[in-house]
Amino acid sequence: MDVVLDTPPVFQGFDVAGTGRGAASPAPVPPGVQRALHVGDLPFRVLPSGPFDRLYAGWEFCAARIGTSQRARDVVRAAAGQGVPVTLVTPPTRNPHLPLVMAAIETFAAVVPEGEVVVNDWGVLHEVRRAFPGLARVLGRLLFRMHRDPASPLLAGAAAGRRAGGLTQLGSPAFQWVLQEYAIRRVEADAVLPEFPFPEGCAGLPAMSLHVPFRYLTQTFSCRAAGLNRPGTALPIDHCQRECDGRMARVDRRGGKLRELHVGNAVFLRDDGFPSIAPGSPIDRLVLRRLPLL
Repeated sequence: MDVVLDTPPVFQGFDVAGTGRGAASPAPVPPGVQRALHVGDLPFRVLPSGPFDRLYAGWEFCAARIGTSQRARDVVRAAAGQGVPVTLVTPPTRNPHLPLVMAAIETFAAVVPEGEVVVNDWGVLHEVRRAFPGLARVLGRLLFRMHRDPASPLLAGAAAGRRAGGLTQLGSPAFQWVLQEYAIRRVEADAVLPEFPFPEGCAGLPAMSLHVPFRYLTQTFSCRAAGLNRPGTALPIDHCQRECDGRMARVDRRGGKLRELHVGNAVFLRDDGFPSIAPGSPIDRLVLRRLPLL
């Protein structure tokens, strides 16, 4: 399947080469590796033919974008009503937005009782386990710690071929406890190297999804785009008017070889190289974004 966004945001000056339809299917992909497409909270239409097996819908970085509980329910129903596999993505959450996030999860659980929900907030993870035990809990990118910035000495050393440990949480006993305590079935991660840096001798790894081509670098509870409408004030995130739609700042690093994208309250690094996935790897899903959506 594939999708068409009904009202795609237009980012002025944004080069969409390699992210549009027809250029969005990483190849070759080993048998058994799913291809998912992230559509955020935008309205879309499903096309019967295309390279994707699953949709990711929701809000990964910004709970303020949800707006109202009714909009949360409407977005979830629209995505889950397409008749295709859907994963709900939920953002880091503060108290003012918790009812909105829980409204989205409650609606999703009613429509897809055993569906997948990606969680990027420890409090929300606890609530999902308590209130919706039937949902498959997935640990989001914001809760899965790993070195993502190429400026990291450890990551730079690994990219140069030097052996480096500690690039991810996978070998941590505390992380293994979290996986077991919350029955985490899947972890969302970023493709930071041509081959994912699995720790040596680490057994019992969960299923993993890799996100391409927009690598997550950092996220805050402030929004640069929201500050455009409120000159001279702090950058608030509590009263969102979706100012980030169509607004993005690009920072070229290393002489333009790295493209850092600032969208709303998140920072991405665009990397158009698709990772190598060995047969039998815990990585069994690629999640593609065609735009740097929150």
